[in-house]
Amino acid sequence: MKYRFCGNSGLQLPMISLGLWHNFGYVDNYATARDIIFHAFDKGITHFDIANNYGPPPGSAEANFGRMLSEGLKNHRDEIIVTSKAGHLMWDGPYGDGGSRKYIMASINQSLKRTGLEYFDIFYSHRYCSETPLEETVQALIDIVKQGKALYVGLSKYPVDKAAEACEMMRQQNVRCLIYQDRYSMLSRKPEGAHFAMCREHGLGFIAFSPLAQGLLTNRYINGIPEGSRAARDGGFL
Repeated sequence: MKYRFCGNSGLQLPMISLGLWHNFGYVDNYATARDIIFHAFDKGITHFDIANNYGPPPGSAEANFGRMLSEGLKNHRDEIIVTSKAGHLMWDGPYGDGGSRKYIMASINQSLKRTGLEYFDIFYSHRYCSETPLEETVQALIDIVKQGKALYVGLSKYPVDKAAEACEMMRQQNVRCLIYQDRYSMLSRKPEGAHFAMCREHGLGFIAFSPLAQGLLTNRYINGIPEGSRAARDGGFL
């Protein structure tokens, strides 16, 4: 595995990371999921990306990953990067979605409990919430770092102007935004515009999700939709 420095930081990330959005929840075969994670680590993939709502059902990918940690992966805690996020619908009611301080703080505490970790290496605001003042979301991220609940913070799927504004807010309080995440593949090339330039300007790393368009850029669906595949599930594609 090859590694690259993430933006203007001293943190190196593998050129291939493993995300746990689907195929790692309670509806999936745990033994298979565990084999995938352990095989990936053996091959030099040190970055595992989860979020509060990953599963399905929501929260189950974090819980399963916590179980894998307890089954041996935690012995290598200082050799891996574990990331999580908050921003999408996680639980019912007015405090289980969005970008409020109430939701973000509750969410990271729940995520740490599910995984059994003391901190995340990177914690993201999973989306821009137009109904929450940006400074409220950003201050929560800053405080998460200062409280030791995450080493770094990142942004995911933000409008470019809001991402730049958030980076400046963090810089003013001596907490650098480490990384920006967005959908990027041959079928989805939006970040090649202003987002790549924003990352360069602010010294952020960029990480792509769905680089194979959730399997559409592989031979997975050439002959139709296989039973049990992501496309066969309700909500399997975004």
